[in-house]
Amino acid sequence: MSDSKLTAVLDALVPGRGDLPGAGELGLASAVVEDARDTGQLETLEGFLSRLPDDFDSSDVGKREQMLRSIESDIPGDFGSVVNMAYTAYYTDPRVLGDLSERTGYNPGPPQPDGYVLEAFDPQLLDPVRGRPPIWRQDH
Repeated sequence: MSDSKLTAVLDALVPGRGDLPGAGELGLASAVVEDARDTGQLETLEGFLSRLPDDFDSSDVGKREQMLRSIESDIPGDFGSVVNMAYTAYYTDPRVLGDLSERTGYNPGPPQPDGYVLEAFDPQLLDPVRGRPPIWRQDH
């Protein structure tokens, strides 16, 4: 799998803006490959990249966009999967989250323990469920 081709795809899908680099420029290709491997979509990613010409990474931006639009129309499901992988890698990257937090005040962390106040859990709420007979078939 060509890292330079994947890097070019990532920059085409999530380009840099202002002083924030694009997904490829941030070096997120390995994160995308790891995500694809973890989610069982490595074959999808490899098939997607194999449809691109060898000179994709050296093509101009307009040509890259044209090639990606062609793949999107041919295999929309795989294209969507690759876009999701790119977005996941980009928007979970600590550098991007830090930049978004600085620019917008958005807190990328979990809402607890600093978020909403929750009432203490009352375990008696489970009593009706505990009192029911099993709803599954016993395997003998």
